[in-house]
Amino acid sequence: MDRKQLVERDTEESITEEELESLLESDDSVRAYIGFEPSGSVHLGTWLSVYKLIDVQEAGFKPIVLLADLHAHKNNKGTLSWLQEMAEYWEAVFRALGLTDAEYVLGSEFQNTNEYREDLGQLKDVVTINRAARALGDVASDTDSATVSQIEYPLMQTLDIEYLDVDVAMGGTDQRKIHMLARDELPKIGLSSPTALHFELLPALTGTGEKMSTSKPETMFPLHASEETVRDRIQGAFLDAELGVAENPILEIARRFIFQRRGTLPIQTDYVDRRYSDIEQLSTELQNWAVDSTGGREIHPEDVKVGVADWVVSKLRPVRETVENNPEFLEPLDDS
Repeated sequence: MDRKQLVERDTEESITEEELESLLESDDSVRAYIGFEPSGSVHLGTWLSVYKLIDVQEAGFKPIVLLADLHAHKNNKGTLSWLQEMAEYWEAVFRALGLTDAEYVLGSEFQNTNEYREDLGQLKDVVTINRAARALGDVASDTDSATVSQIEYPLMQTLDIEYLDVDVAMGGTDQRKIHMLARDELPKIGLSSPTALHFELLPALTGTGEKMSTSKPETMFPLHASEETVRDRIQGAFLDAELGVAENPILEIARRFIFQRRGTLPIQTDYVDRRYSDIEQLSTELQNWAVDSTGGREIHPEDVKVGVADWVVSKLRPVRETVENNPEFLEPLDDS
C-alpha cells in the first residue's frame, strides 16, 4: 500500500485531492491532527480516529493529538482541572493503542495566550453568527439553546489549525462544516487554510442510528473495559443477517477495523472454525444463513459476534494492561 492509500484509507473525502497529492510530493514535514474533548472514557468510536492517526504516522506524516480541555470546558463538559486529569488518561490509552510517535498538545497551553485571543477576535470580525452556528450544528446536540461561549467553539477549532501548525485537519464527517469554515475564513485574516480528510462515524452498537455516547453504555464500550464487559456489549449488539453491512455495527467493526486494514477474522466456536479476509464473504455467508437457517455448518450471527469479540479483546490487551499497571489514570473517571 503506497503513502496516499494509507492516508486515504477508510476516508469519505479529501478536500482537496490535489492538495493532498501536493503534500505527499513535498519534501517538507507534513503535520496532520485530530482534536478530542477528553471528557469521558476513550471508547470504541474514538478508536477509529486513533487508527487514522496511525495511518498517517505510517505514511510519514507527523500526527498531532489535540486534547481540547478548554473546548470541552466551553462545551459544559467539566472543570478545567478535571479535564486536564482526563487528558492524561486519554494520552495513555492512545499510546497503548500504538500512537507512540504523536505530538500530544493540551489546548489550554496555547488557547489562553494574548496572541491567540487577538487572532480569535479577528475571526469574530469576519465570521457571521449564522455561519458559526451552522458549523457548530453537527457537534452540538442543541444549537437553538447554544451559549455565546459554545458559538465560539468552531472559531477556536478553526484557529487551532494555525496554532498547531498543521497541514491536514482530520475528523469524522461531523467535523466537515468546521473544517470548511477554516478553509473559507482563515485566509481572510491572513492565515493558511488546511487540507481536510473526513471519515464516517462508527454506528452505535444498538443499531438505532444514534451516535456512540458514554452516557449510553449500551451504544459503546470503553477501550479499557474488562474482557467480560467487551464481550457482553458485543454479544448484546444489534446484528441482523438480512441487512447490509452499513446497518450492522458488528459488521462495520469487522470491515473498518479488520478488513480495511488487511487483517483477517478467525471465527472459532463449537460449530465453526473459519478465517475471513473480506467483508463480502462474511456478509454473504450471513445472508445465506438468514435464507436457510435449518442447520448445517453455515455461519451464525452469534458466531460472528464471538469472532469479533475475540479479535477486539486481543487488540485491546495493551490498553487493559496500561490501566491495570497505572490505576491512577482511571481515578478522574470516578468523578465523572
